[in-house]
Amino acid sequence: MFSKFIVSNALSDLRNIGEEYYVNENSFEYVKKLSPANVAGMILNIGGSNINSEAKSFIKRINDNWFESVTGSAFCQRRQQLCPEVFKDENMKLVHNVYSQLTYLHKYNGKTLLAGDSSIITLSNHTTTKEKYGIKSKPDAKNIVPRARIACITDTLTNMVLSADITVTKSSEPKIAANQITELNNIINLNESIFMGDRGYDALELIITLLEYKSYFIIRLKESTFKTERKNLRGKDENIMANMTKGRLKNMDNQELKEKYLKKGRIPLRIIEIPLEKEDGTIE
Repeated sequence: MFSKFIVSNALSDLRNIGEEYYVNENSFEYVKKLSPANVAGMILNIGGSNINSEAKSFIKRINDNWFESVTGSAFCQRRQQLCPEVFKDENMKLVHNVYSQLTYLHKYNGKTLLAGDSSIITLSNHTTTKEKYGIKSKPDAKNIVPRARIACITDTLTNMVLSADITVTKSSEPKIAANQITELNNIINLNESIFMGDRGYDALELIITLLEYKSYFIIRLKESTFKTERKNLRGKDENIMANMTKGRLKNMDNQELKEKYLKKGRIPLRIIEIPLEKEDGTIE
């Protein structure tokens, strides 16, 4: 679907990885066969097999006979010297180029359909990982496998991940999404987008951020969300004026938006009740 030229340029950038992405200045001092470009290439080509098989597969793809002596263990040691931020930064460049240079991307009635979601993943059982993801201080940390939350915003019609973050498991989904939406404002026209999120995304910080960028949004609400205003609903499709109180906005990180909406006092929202069938056949 995407221009081969754009993708080729993005991959070419990985052939010239700067020292700012090295763990330290001596990380690739003795390059030999496993250069930063080869390490990045192998990581991008990992398909789920054991690491030795992945190394052999990558060798065949690049058709380099002198590369045959590289082992999986050597690759594992070398990849620890490459900062993962290189992939996120290069992905953001690719996303920016796709949405700035291509005008024929699939849309729904002229709108980009965005979806936010997150999952809890298990990480490698390594000291550095444990320290970063917050279990170092626990008495039984040695017996705990580190886990993290990976949160993404995806263009559902191009199947392209526009923004992704790996954070501690207790991180707030809507706070992460609000920051991601702010980043995407420089890449896509949020005024011509529709954001969709499940019940974990019904916090006011995200809703207010979407309103600021004039993005449409469809978010499934929990029963407790806007409970006071929803008591007065008479139909299944009505508009409400949601009160912006200090209690509701106390957890907002963006103080500028917080003060702005406290002064506004209320925001208009459309509430639609849609019956959903559960797995057991009942309706909620």
